[in-house]
Amino acid sequence: KRRRVSLEETEPVVSSENLPEGQTMYLNSMVIVRSQISCSVHAKRTLFQAVLLILAFAPQAFGNLISNGDFSDGVSGFTTDYQLGGTYPENSICVSSNPINCHPGAASYTDHTTGDGLMLNANGYTSPGKAVWRVVVTTVPGSTYVLSGWIASWGNPPQDGSPARLNLFTNGSQIGQTILAPGPTGQWVSFDREWTATTSVTTMQLVDENTWWNGNDFSLDDLSLTLATSPTPTLLVERVDCSALI
Repeated sequence: KRRRVSLEETEPVVSSENLPEGQTMYLNSMVIVRSQISCSVHAKRTLFQAVLLILAFAPQAFGNLISNGDFSDGVSGFTTDYQLGGTYPENSICVSSNPINCHPGAASYTDHTTGDGLMLNANGYTSPGKAVWRVVVTTVPGSTYVLSGWIASWGNPPQDGSPARLNLFTNGSQIGQTILAPGPTGQWVSFDREWTATTSVTTMQLVDENTWWNGNDFSLDDLSLTLATSPTPTLLVERVDCSALI
């Protein structure tokens, strides 16, 4: 007979193969439930059915999949190739409520989130390929994600003559077009880039492709990774002859 399957959250497991019957595994957008139909002497068919049911949940139910996207916790939740501290000289970052607190020649403005919070301020790297922000996240292959955020320029106010040009990379591959920081300083501009996961673990990083030392100074705030779509729910059924067990 069919056993009831509990949908209550349980201790996470590594894979569905070792998931006990009647338990669930939560993985970002999906819940995997393992159940079974037992052999019975009263059954007309002497077949065992092992059922693995994958239920897709509404993407918006999971919110932001990265931590500290608003930099309210300082430099935690991400790694960087830049030097930590102030934003002088080049190749450095500073988390602050105002870029002028990090560099005396910076434009003065507040964060995007609340106006009195924190933001990441960067003095662009003069060598190529250096990540200003990097995170490693758990992803579901086949699911589509969106990284969004806000960028502003702070160098040489009131106009940065050489604004930053950021690219998003996932597992080493560039996603979408280059993110252009605005020329006028202190103006927040939004961006978003959509991509489909191909692995269960994804490294995301933002890299400034502008390596010019004069200007190329920018701020980031309110970075968010959300689920746009998830794979179609799947039902897998394995049948084996269990006549010897009856």
